[in-house]
Amino acid sequence: MSLRPADYARMKLGVHKNWSPVAPAQRVAAAPQKTLPPFAYSRVMPTPRVLGHNDLVGDCVPTGCCQAVQTLLGRAGNFTPLSNDLPLAIYSEVTGYNPAEPNTDQGTDPNAMFDWWKQNAIAGYRLAGATVIDIADYALESAVAENGFVCGVVALSLEQQNQIDWTAAGTPGSWGMHFIVFDQYDGDTGFTKWGSSGWLDGSMFTQGFVQQLYVLELAQA
Repeated sequence: MSLRPADYARMKLGVHKNWSPVAPAQRVAAAPQKTLPPFAYSRVMPTPRVLGHNDLVGDCVPTGCCQAVQTLLGRAGNFTPLSNDLPLAIYSEVTGYNPAEPNTDQGTDPNAMFDWWKQNAIAGYRLAGATVIDIADYALESAVAENGFVCGVVALSLEQQNQIDWTAAGTPGSWGMHFIVFDQYDGDTGFTKWGSSGWLDGSMFTQGFVQQLYVLELAQA
């Protein structure tokens, strides 16, 4: 389902409370020969976009990984729809989540998700590597152009619950931690939130709301 602004306050944020960011492994090299995609690909897919069940449970990390795969497939011309139940099934495999036991809905550590993904395929793709990149690196648009997407963990505030475009407001993390895939970058505006009509404003990067950014390398299983 596509969340409306009034639904955001009920959205489950699904990055596990024990996750913590690590120092970036590298800066992203600028790629001036690359041409940026003229649109956020998630907005023009002719098939339903995989959104998981993030309105009900904290499955944002596996949902984001499925969105990354759908972006990769779509950019290659493969518009096979991915089921919203796929992230939920992965959530159960990675974390032990059981719908019959609500207390098992504790979110996912992205590192645990990445470890699982290296051994298990999502729609025919395994994770070959995940590189933590520098949040202050303004060549991020090159990473989006090169890979089609960048993943990130953001610390959201209570003040942002009903924002369409997320801008810095309130205390980072007072709402919780969320995993997002971005598939378009505009240096003046920020990143698109995958599958959403909203943006992540550049102020989020400079005021502590963006906690971690990843470039994922995917390989056919």
